[in-house]
Amino acid sequence: MSYVSTLLAASARVSLITAFSLAGLNSAMSAPQPEQPNIIVMMADDMGYGDLSTYGHPNIVTPNLDAMATEGIKLTSFYAGQAVCTPSRAALMTGRYAIRSGMQQVLMPDSDRGLPQSEFTMAEMLKSQGYQTAMVGKWHLGDKAGFLPVDNGFDQYFGLLYSNDMTDPWVTAELMGRESMSPLQMFRNDKPVGVIKDQSVLTTSYTEEAVANIGAFSDDKPFFLYMAWSMPHLPVAAPDFQKGKSAGGLYGDAVSTIDWSVGEVMNALEEKGVADNTIIVFFSDNGPWQNLPDRMVQGGVERWHVGSAGTLKGSKGTTYEGGSRVPAIIHWPDSKINGSVNSELISALDLFPTFATLSGATLPEDLTLDGADLSDFLKGNTPHSKDNYFYYFRGDVAEAVRDKKWKLRLSPFDEFSGEMASAGDTRVKAELYNLEDDPSERFNVADSHPDVVDKLTKQLARFAEETESQTFAGK
Repeated sequence: MSYVSTLLAASARVSLITAFSLAGLNSAMSAPQPEQPNIIVMMADDMGYGDLSTYGHPNIVTPNLDAMATEGIKLTSFYAGQAVCTPSRAALMTGRYAIRSGMQQVLMPDSDRGLPQSEFTMAEMLKSQGYQTAMVGKWHLGDKAGFLPVDNGFDQYFGLLYSNDMTDPWVTAELMGRESMSPLQMFRNDKPVGVIKDQSVLTTSYTEEAVANIGAFSDDKPFFLYMAWSMPHLPVAAPDFQKGKSAGGLYGDAVSTIDWSVGEVMNALEEKGVADNTIIVFFSDNGPWQNLPDRMVQGGVERWHVGSAGTLKGSKGTTYEGGSRVPAIIHWPDSKINGSVNSELISALDLFPTFATLSGATLPEDLTLDGADLSDFLKGNTPHSKDNYFYYFRGDVAEAVRDKKWKLRLSPFDEFSGEMASAGDTRVKAELYNLEDDPSERFNVADSHPDVVDKLTKQLARFAEETESQTFAGK
């Protein structure tokens, strides 16, 4: 058991008992339907499209995730909500592009902002249907009262409230314009309960907590567990029992530890006897941090401690495919399309409406969602034919749009530095890619398809106007 878990074990069990006693009172008015599945969302941090062995990595072996993909559905065209941490997580929790909730920029520690209380979260939606709700891991949607997981529908929470690099020496007081930086603090519900000095305990501590949660969930109500690892975000670390398990160096060991964690959660579901009625969705919040700033290369961090986007172009923060197209697996024994590999456009935005249908929730009529309901698709009743578009953002700038096989990108920014390619020049050249023929975005075919460019340019401009986003469409 990790030292963090040892320190907090007694208070953890008291918190679990208290939380579920209160949850029982809340759910008495909303008896769950027998067919409601348990739901687990697993999110890695900065894991690239090519980082799992089932997605082609030559050195990192991930047997538990590979088995999930073999037994379930492996998605090869799945997108996180945006290509950086906070916006991606906001999109997951709300089913809406982050621009709609004002969460389009990455939050820093002690920010006075967070996910607005006006947003209807996935946890709140599922809790209204009688679900027990718990979160373990990285939140990154606000670290002040009113913005915490327990303020947004989770019965209980254990983890870091922001990224594991947001302390000295990677994020300094000078960089933040402050006198000092706080150490990394683990939170339980709304209280700090321990300082993290050795980051190798993060994945193991999260795993212990998740397994304990599964064991403590009441048998007469469904549960929703959101498990968001801090790894393999820099600085990467791995416990001693995982070091050297991969041939991919320290980064590979961190990924292998996540795979071990997945196996522990799957074992806990089997032991509780609920594996057959649990849907698990695994994905990453964005692509690999290959364009990391110089401030990160210290304190044991090396430039090669990052992942791979595989065949895709771009990385975290960019609007090329490597920024937001990520590995994703759906494991649900009740699905009728298990054992398949699916290349259709699916995104984290689709999970909210899908879970709403599977849980029997009735959504507010005035709620604008940006995702599609995948429940019929998962049940094998219909092929998935998503008619809406997917939009790629850099901050509050809508830079690209995908419509089935076509992707239009309108951006003057350099792929890695984020600086404007020609300083002061806002004119952009249209980039059009056929992602079926060219998922690596090597061949710009805009000149050959002016009609597609025109259609998607107008669509991007319309969406930017609707969401009050900036755009280079039409410039």
